[in-house]
Amino acid sequence: MIARLPLLENALHRVLIAALLATAPLASPPPALAQVSAGIAALLRQAEFWKARGRNDRAQQALRRVLAIDPNNEAARRALAASEAPAASSSPPRQAQVASPAAPRANIPKQARAAATPAQTADRAGQARVAGFAALEDGKLDLAQRHFQAALRIDPNDSDALGGLGLVRLRSGQFTEARTLLTRASRGGSAGKWSDALQAATFYGQLRTAQTARDQGRLQDAETLTRALAPNDAQQDSLARNLLGDIFARQGRYAEAQQIYRSIAGEAGMAGAASVAELQGRAMRIQAMQAVAAGDIAGAERLFQSALIAGASDPWLRYDYARFLLAQGRGPAADALMAPLSRATAPDGLYAAALFAAQVGRGRDARALMTLIPPAQRTPPMNAFLIELHANDAIAQARALQARGRTAEGINGLRQLAAQPLPLVAQGAVADTLYTFGDVPTALGVVQQALLQPLGGPDNYQGIIVVLGKSGQDGMAASLIQRLAMEARQNPLDNRSIARLSALLGASQGDRMRLAGDYATAFEVLQAAWASAPGDIDILASLARLYQSGNLNGQAAQVYGMLLQQRPNDVGTLIGLSDASNAIGDHDRAAQAIGTALRLAPAAPDVYLAAARMEQARGKKGAALRYLKRARELRARETSVAASGLFSPTNPFARTAPPATTLNPFALPSRPGGAAPTQLPQFFPAPITPSSTPGIYGGMSLDQGAQG
Repeated sequence: MIARLPLLENALHRVLIAALLATAPLASPPPALAQVSAGIAALLRQAEFWKARGRNDRAQQALRRVLAIDPNNEAARRALAASEAPAASSSPPRQAQVASPAAPRANIPKQARAAATPAQTADRAGQARVAGFAALEDGKLDLAQRHFQAALRIDPNDSDALGGLGLVRLRSGQFTEARTLLTRASRGGSAGKWSDALQAATFYGQLRTAQTARDQGRLQDAETLTRALAPNDAQQDSLARNLLGDIFARQGRYAEAQQIYRSIAGEAGMAGAASVAELQGRAMRIQAMQAVAAGDIAGAERLFQSALIAGASDPWLRYDYARFLLAQGRGPAADALMAPLSRATAPDGLYAAALFAAQVGRGRDARALMTLIPPAQRTPPMNAFLIELHANDAIAQARALQARGRTAEGINGLRQLAAQPLPLVAQGAVADTLYTFGDVPTALGVVQQALLQPLGGPDNYQGIIVVLGKSGQDGMAASLIQRLAMEARQNPLDNRSIARLSALLGASQGDRMRLAGDYATAFEVLQAAWASAPGDIDILASLARLYQSGNLNGQAAQVYGMLLQQRPNDVGTLIGLSDASNAIGDHDRAAQAIGTALRLAPAAPDVYLAAARMEQARGKKGAALRYLKRARELRARETSVAASGLFSPTNPFARTAPPATTLNPFALPSRPGGAAPTQLPQFFPAPITPSSTPGIYGGMSLDQGAQG
């Protein structure tokens, strides 16, 4: 399960992150006086904003508010005196206002109200319009919609009814339809009447498109769309800058994000204490991410802790801090940090808790948390995450079928799942499972479909990279990783995800070369992958299989033991440990591993074959034959398992390993009888200790059950 960066759906989320980034000077004024001064400065800037856009009425309102606070403010006095007309005399129809980016509240133009008065409209359409605008004024959108639709049934070209219905759609967040209706209303000869509402529908529709691109991980597209926005008032301008700042932060462009947030915070003026605290928390969160990017782990933790104290109500602050703790191998601390969100009631808090639960392998908890979010309040990314959870359930069921010897049924179920619209991460997981089950053509078809989608976040591509690596499409996999790295830029969380993709590709390449008999090159590939992702569990799994195939069973048993500490229920690892232990004469450990594997997968043929090998090594031929017979019975049931992959493409015993460095055990002169060295050489950077945080991707070995 892949965690991805969270959705900040509400653009009024007050992401004024860097308002308080700069440390206050020692001789700063008292807090109350500072807030008053900041409020006056913000109001003066608002007056300049409105004056530049020809809205002297709004500019005068801001200036009068300044004089109410500071009657002797000369700048406000001069600006107000320079106004040519009073606000009440020549203001155009009132601007569409917004309560949130998802549901703007557009005021009803005065001309529309006049056109709908009973004195001017005695017909039924006019009465319906009157009732519609009255309902709209009271916020009864469903009732207003019915009245406007009734008027349009009488006269489909009634411009006031079209405009009124457009306002309903605008307030409901249906921006595309609102724009269409308001455009039609404007063509009816009243363009000026609906111009503000039409602009609002256009702006918020484009804003939502940019937000969707951001949430899908298409950050470059999101930036382009956001820069193209044309705000018409201070509130729209703030929303656009908020979004651009969020995009910059996700791209790792922290300095640019801070600059934007400082400007927004400066205009916030006299924010309440809670808002100031939230700003402090968000500012320190950005600084913490900068520290992570610079490798200052201790400094990052201090900033995260300070941010948590200042802005404890922000669920995404907890989520990012928890991800930081996981990366440091501190799973219990991350669990404790996220525990309060499991009792949250707000959708964002529940969503963040669910994402974390999925990331640490608690899919059932993630599903339970998502069901607490009312369907009407789920955003598109939330719905995509739910689909991903359902896909994981289907994959788990397919694996369970395979463990009971019913691989064909598992493949059929996965094929049906692959035919449905799936998020990228689910497509990768389905493709990898199909490939493991032997249905290579369908797996590659799913990967091709995934690659045709817009580029998403790096966490979405783990299964896709694995399948590309297994199938030998290294160039395509490397090109994809490079594109993702360019998109991720300097985001430290995304950088770790990119390193994980490189590790998965290296492990897949190592397995493929091992199966081809090229042990020395396989070792070098794994060593390079280890350098970019030290502690990666899939690299260790591939290394264990390589040691075993190269008859270095002592090293193989040691690495398998390390792997079992991280994933004690992985059947492939248990089989590998049993075979390696048998080879070095540790039959008790081999029997213990097989016993656990039989309990976990009582109908898996590979487990019974390994049990037969174990009994044969112990000299118990009767027991070995019984296990072998059972394995054959189970294998006969798997009528759909492809025979390809049973033999490697080349004869591994008909070639000589290529030259390598003296540190490569597979490039050393052969030892008599293939005897393993008595100690494990430090071929990889010491210590060879996997991260205490298991690989996020599935927790399954890349070549489960295949022991070369």
